[in-house]
Amino acid sequence: LPPYYESEICNYIDANIQKYDAVLVADFGHGFIGPQIIELVCNKARFLAVTAQTNSANVGFNLITKYPRADYMCLDGLELRLACHDKFGELKALVPRIGLGCNNIAITRGSEGSLTYSSRDGFFEIPALTDRAVDRLGAGDAYVAVTTPCVASGYPMDSVGFIGNAVGALQVQIVGNKEPVEPVALFKFIKALLK
Repeated sequence: LPPYYESEICNYIDANIQKYDAVLVADFGHGFIGPQIIELVCNKARFLAVTAQTNSANVGFNLITKYPRADYMCLDGLELRLACHDKFGELKALVPRIGLGCNNIAITRGSEGSLTYSSRDGFFEIPALTDRAVDRLGAGDAYVAVTTPCVASGYPMDSVGFIGNAVGALQVQIVGNKEPVEPVALFKFIKALLK
């Protein structure tokens, strides 16, 4: 991103960030979010959630560790491994090694569900809530989008993981992100699971 545009974006963020209770940075590693933007959101957001995605265009060059602060981090297992430079370690052992002082972390694991962590309550393993995936595209994005306000509101991380896995289970039934998971569908699915 050219410096002029990054400066304009920073001015906008600086003028508006305090209007929001929570800020979610979805960093897909395409060069839009540079050091100035990172510094600004890390210093000024009341509650900061971050996901730094690894994809074929940025493998190894878009790590969560470039964010000096986050109140909630959501990664997949590969993204955690890359951030810790550890290909084979147990995920639970890797979480503390990120070293960002983040108190709430979710690790999505596809068909294995998710692993959540809070500094207050420790680890929770939440199973996947479907065994049939039509298209995995967007499942992690749906997970972090729905769980960020939950974490910001103080939900326990076992509940956060359950809600995230529920929205993920619905998202993997939608081909190519052609439609979002609607709140009513999510509420009905959760209600059916709890019966």
